[in-house]
Amino acid sequence: EELYVKTGYFVDGIELFDNEMFNISKLEASLMDPHQRVLLEVGYSALVDAGHSKTHMMGTEIGVYAGFMYPEDWMLIRAEQRKKFSALEAHGAGASALCGRISYVLGLKGPCQAIDTACSSSLVALDSAMNSMRAGMCAGGALVAGVNLMMHPGGWVAMGAVRAHAPDGRSKTFDTSADGFGRGEACGAVVVEVEEEEKELDVDVDVDMNDEVSLSYNHISSKEEDVFVFVVVVVVVVVVVLWP
Repeated sequence: EELYVKTGYFVDGIELFDNEMFNISKLEASLMDPHQRVLLEVGYSALVDAGHSKTHMMGTEIGVYAGFMYPEDWMLIRAEQRKKFSALEAHGAGASALCGRISYVLGLKGPCQAIDTACSSSLVALDSAMNSMRAGMCAGGALVAGVNLMMHPGGWVAMGAVRAHAPDGRSKTFDTSADGFGRGEACGAVVVEVEEEEKELDVDVDVDMNDEVSLSYNHISSKEEDVFVFVVVVVVVVVVVLWP
C-alpha cells in the first residue's frame, strides 16, 4: 500500500554501538534490538550525569522503568533476515529484555519494568517509578526512559491505513488544525531521586536527538519540525522523552 505521507523524523546512527563499553560481544550486539542498544547508552549517560559511576551503581537499588512500543519491529526484521536461529536472540528483543538489559549490565537491583501503553508509555513508566519510590522499593532512585525507533515499514502502513498520519508530516497538538501526527524517533531518560534532607525530587535529563531541541509540555521541536512525543512530567518539572 502506498504511503500518503512522505515525511518522518529519524535519529542517525542507530546502528552504532559501543559494545565494549558494556562488555557485550560484537555478535551479540549485532543481534540486539537497536531499541536496547540506544536505550542502554542513553540510560547509562543519564545515570552518569546524575553522579553515579559505573562501579557505584553495581548492586544499588535503582529501578529501571522504560516506555516503548512496536517491539515486534526487530523481530520482523530478524525473521526476514534469519538463516538460522541464535541462542543470543532469546534476549535480543522483546519488552522484558529492554529494561532487563540495563539492570543486568549495570548491576542494578531495583524493580525493572518495560511498559507499552502506546502514546502514554513513558508517562505511565514515570508514574510506576514514582509509586515504587513512595513504597520504598527504589532506595537508590529510578531511571525512567522512553525510546522509539521506526525500523520496519509495517508500522507506517498500519498507521496510514487508519489515516493517523498528518499529510504534511507535522503534529499540531491541541490545535483545531490537527489532522494526524508526524512520526519520529527519539530516546530520552531521566534519573529521579529523593534528597533525604530536603525531600525534594532531583532530576537529571539526557535526550538523544540529532538536532537542537527545546523542551515544552507536549512536544519536542527539532529545529522547525514538530515531533509528537511521549510526555514525562516530574512534579512541576516537565521533561520529554519520546513518541513517533
